[in-house]
Amino acid sequence: MPLVTEASNKPEDKQQAAPMCGWAIGAFVCGLFVFCLPLCIFGGLLGLKALSEIRLDPRLGGRRLAIFGIVLSVLATLTWGSGAVWWQVNIRKPMISGPISALQSGWDGDLDGFREGFTDPGALVSDAQALKFLGELSNRYGKLLSMRQIQDDRPSATGYQMQSYGIPYEMEFEMGPIKAEGKFVISSPGDGFVGRFQWLAIFDPELGDLVFPVEATSQVVIPSPASEQSNSDDGN
Repeated sequence: MPLVTEASNKPEDKQQAAPMCGWAIGAFVCGLFVFCLPLCIFGGLLGLKALSEIRLDPRLGGRRLAIFGIVLSVLATLTWGSGAVWWQVNIRKPMISGPISALQSGWDGDLDGFREGFTDPGALVSDAQALKFLGELSNRYGKLLSMRQIQDDRPSATGYQMQSYGIPYEMEFEMGPIKAEGKFVISSPGDGFVGRFQWLAIFDPELGDLVFPVEATSQVVIPSPASEQSNSDDGN
């Protein structure tokens, strides 16, 4: 008796792979570029779009990729934001305003606060040396009203290097404005992050230049009267 075979009505054992959501793939790829904030943010937006598409069509795959892209986007944004705030507070703001906070602390009687605004050797000067510099400034020019970074064509004492900057300033005293320059140290090989001034130089061709601390005098490039006159003519 011949065998009779019956056709099977069972579903196929092998199922077709679910289609992958393109938005999820884009979110994952963009999220990998953690050093490029715009791409990371874009990746997070793509991830949200992918989750929305997957919710509408459950057949689509890539939910984990979308979530991963969103997580990377959030972490990168928080890291970049924290870094930007830290840079603004510890580097950019002191460089723009100069050591005015340290000077004000010294005039208020807080000599430790004054020294904290400087790195070595300014941070190690005696009370007598600090008082001498602060007293000379106030005796000459009166109260310091403001201090701001300026554009100056005169070459700075240190130039713009990777770890330190020679920055020109204008200090507004009761007696009038005075040109100055400070060397701001971002980091040093031995100490890591520094974020303080190494020295401050006051340029006064009439009463004489002042440098704090005096040990840094040899590092300061004193502007010649000719260059000062040239800058003044250019400004007019």
